Amino acid sequence: MTAAAQLPPVDQARELFRHFAIVYQPHVGILHVPSTRAMMENAYSTLSEGGEPSATAVLTLFTVFAGAAMSWTADLLRRLESTRDDANAAYKVYTRLALMIADDPNHSLAPSASALAALVTLAQVVLNSDDGFRTREFMLRSRSLMMARGLQLHRLDTAHSRAERSAKGFNSIELQVQRRAWWHLVASDW
Repeated sequence: MTAAAQLPPVDQARELFRHFAIVYQPHVGILHVPSTRAMMENAYSTLSEGGEPSATAVLTLFTVFAGAAMSWTADLLRRLESTRDDANAAYKVYTRLALMIADDPNHSLAPSASALAALVTLAQVVLNSDDGFRTREFMLRSRSLMMARGLQLHRLDTAHSRAERSAKGFNSIELQVQRRAWWHLVASDW
């Protein structure tokens, strides 16, 4: 069974996403919420058609769901007809699945702004954990830093990079996510 097959039902996913966007995302601020929501809808559409979403999309979703479950509120539990124990168990499952994808040597994540944002957000989720996941935070940050440097995000706003973007065009949302991820990594290293 693939990791994507273990995603929650779409209605539950939408509730978890909504909760993440309101409660957890403002503290981390890396993901672009509308783009990530579109990624989620596309992943579920792909699944419903018998396809397999990208590893980056599935990693992002399990990271979002882990963050939502970790930061549960009474309102979320009521909407999902769930309990505190259910939320804690879901957090552990979603985090393990996200880490499994991040660590899978057979399906390495292609370097991209989306993959980097998912890894950096996952590092933040495990950092805020009271469970045994905190030991993985350094590995995730190291991997994120290597991916960011491979994407040359440390040179993102040099005169040469700006001129190149002006000449070739660019996706302003992807650029902003790259900046958010890079500066989050830099600030976390102090």
